Amino acid sequence: MMETKRYNIWEEGEYSYPMACGFVPNLMSYLHEDREETRACVLVVPGGGYAVVSPTEGEIVAKKFYEKGYQTFVLTYTTNLLGNEPLRLQPLQDVSRAVRYLRKHAEQFGIDAKKLVLCGFSAGAHLCGSLCVHYGDVDDQGTYEDVSNRPDAAILSYPVITSGEKAHRGSFTALYGEDATEEELHYMSLE
Repeated sequence: MMETKRYNIWEEGEYSYPMACGFVPNLMSYLHEDREETRACVLVVPGGGYAVVSPTEGEIVAKKFYEKGYQTFVLTYTTNLLGNEPLRLQPLQDVSRAVRYLRKHAEQFGIDAKKLVLCGFSAGAHLCGSLCVHYGDVDDQGTYEDVSNRPDAAILSYPVITSGEKAHRGSFTALYGEDATEEELHYMSLE
């Protein structure tokens, strides 16, 4: 029997994106009830151009990995639907916290903390790739500061990668706005 439950990854007072309007980034679990044997974990990160979190790239994928024997989760991260407030590094902080959250609660979830795989799609794949490249840059305070946020593997499905000539402009505009600096765009260009 599959166990599904929502877990907020930020405690009250930790999360402060100005356009959140009550939203808190979260994980939805798809877990095997038998937790005696630990299992590898797949964290699914849907795309949506950093404007939405696509429902078609979340639960369906998580259930397929679940069927293959993994403990799975879907991350709903901060997005910029209205385009009024650039996200900057908030989505990167969200995915970093999600990895730390899963590792910290590995025993509770029956996961092997050394087998944590990210699986992202489009902008979600860019977010996964960003953590793979920049994991050392994302600090976390309190109970998570000593927990690794480095993924053990990543599956990048049709990823947004470059901020250069062939970029998906909408993703980078959602992240840094129309007036993004060259330094900001270079940092988030993962090639």
